[in-house]
Amino acid sequence: MYKINDIVSYQNYGVCRIVDIKSLSIMNQKPRKYYFLHQLYDKCDSTIIKIPVDTTNIIRPIMTKEEVFKIIEFMKDLEHDWIKDIRHREVQFKALIDSWEAENWAKVIKSIYVAKEENRAQDKHKSFPLVDIKYFERAENFFNQEVAYALDIDIKEVPNTILKLIQTKRGCNE
Repeated sequence: MYKINDIVSYQNYGVCRIVDIKSLSIMNQKPRKYYFLHQLYDKCDSTIIKIPVDTTNIIRPIMTKEEVFKIIEFMKDLEHDWIKDIRHREVQFKALIDSWEAENWAKVIKSIYVAKEENRAQDKHKSFPLVDIKYFERAENFFNQEVAYALDIDIKEVPNTILKLIQTKRGCNE
């Protein structure tokens, strides 16, 4: 069980601080313990998310600094695996994001990033599918929140920080 002030990653909301834990009785049912969560990277400061302590939704500790560095190293060596059929690709990306595992977010980010770069490099590049952009932004948002918190940097600095870390690691390995 988590404690008040713990920082967690909560499915579909991202990085949150547990601001309270208390029992609630909803609709005259037996009281249950709830976590009261505040999203750290939400524009609305007053939003509080209430979830039962015994929820089946995914709530987990956020990545540590060491885990972030491992995943960035993982991203560097990750093979680009592009599914040509857009419907199958969408199902795959949705499943990877919904797994609520940072490694899977990294797979989505890398796959779409490389595909966008390859598309851009073509003489007659075509517009990139909106569905892919949607999944890229979603995976990147969740991933960047955890990286920003773990490395104690502004969320806007995350993409450049990752790029620098990948380039630094590459330079050390070559």
